[in-house]
Amino acid sequence: MAKQFWVKLSEWNEEAAQAALSAGVEALWLADAAQTLPGKIEGLRLAGDGGDLDFEAMSLLSAADVDRAADLARSGRLVVVDCPDWRLIPWENLVESGQVLAVVDNAEQAEQALTVLESGLSGVVLDSGDPLEIDAVGELIRRIEWNIELVPARITAVATVGLGERACVDVAGLFRHGEGLLVGDKAAALFLVAAETTHNPFVATRPFRVNAGGLHHYVRRPDGKTNYLSELSGGMRVLAVDGSGRARAMIAGRIKIERRPLMRIVAESADIEASVLLQNAETVSLVQPNGEPISVAALDPGHHEVLLYLGSAARHLGKGVEEWVLEK
Repeated sequence: MAKQFWVKLSEWNEEAAQAALSAGVEALWLADAAQTLPGKIEGLRLAGDGGDLDFEAMSLLSAADVDRAADLARSGRLVVVDCPDWRLIPWENLVESGQVLAVVDNAEQAEQALTVLESGLSGVVLDSGDPLEIDAVGELIRRIEWNIELVPARITAVATVGLGERACVDVAGLFRHGEGLLVGDKAAALFLVAAETTHNPFVATRPFRVNAGGLHHYVRRPDGKTNYLSELSGGMRVLAVDGSGRARAMIAGRIKIERRPLMRIVAESADIEASVLLQNAETVSLVQPNGEPISVAALDPGHHEVLLYLGSAARHLGKGVEEWVLEK
């Protein structure tokens, strides 16, 4: 279900209302919604006295308040909670209750509310008229609900190329089966390289790890930009994607660089050629269109397809730009 985003204003603010429209806000919460001229906020619903949204607003000051909010949400009510003292624990206790929105002051608090216990609350109410803060929360929600369009590409060549330095990206979390990182030689065509979640009789799984290949590879970030693998360090964010294109942000905890035998894999989709340098090992996998990983050791040119993300051809400081570029 899509995350809800409201903005709470102490008084009418035209600039904040326009920012809310641009950020995809569903509703404005005003002290006296009935006195607001409808023409000013066409496209936004109104919460507050005289508004058209039915909800229960609560301040959570005790465990009993949390229990009451949970009961209301389970009954089907939309509940908006304000936590003036403790935030994370009350939010955690309400995640599975129903439709619960948290009042937050800024984008940092919004991210905590929307990702607490991974699935997060149903949405947030930003208590701020700052257009920059409104934009930041809107962008955050778009990232959390990100879906990446992936396309099938046929393997055209596989060749061993010798020793080189590759990077394993270990994240502070567990990848799901068929989930991994978008990496590759070219910014315009990134491979979905699977995490080490597949069981085998020889090596223990490493469900927190993606053996992402050459240090020169681009790797996609949650904000739509890229880094080189060589630039990653602990605490930075990477974009985890599964075979359906469902994406989420994960935090890199360790980047492990070692010299290993590498292989070059080439694939084509719609006349676009993509390539990647990956470690020549059975535990390294790409993701097929059916969402299942396939070991790079099993790839057969002309017979197997894998998933690609096709993006901007040119990059400047990690951001896609419109200019001519040739990558070979």
